Amino acid sequence: MATSVLLYEDNTMLRESISSMIRLDPRFVVSAAFENVLHTENQIAELNPDIILMDIDMPGRNGIEAVTRIRATGSKIPILMLTVFDD
Repeated sequence: MATSVLLYEDNTMLRESISSMIRLDPRFVVSAAFENVLHTENQIAELNPDIILMDIDMPGRNGIEAVTRIRATGSKIPILMLTVFDD
């Protein structure tokens, strides 16, 4: 069975590129990809991913705040943080 990946990335081109790269490997499936983390708790409960890829810098709520909220629910799903900064 493929490992399900839930992706949070606000940059549309990067989100689509990462999703496309993940789909190249049959060991993984992208369960969903979202542009923000405003509804993470509900999305995770509904999708039950095996791993989460989380951007750090996003509008509204950042990835670090989202991880804090996810962990507060008792979730032990592995979360890999990713980000791109110009500097």
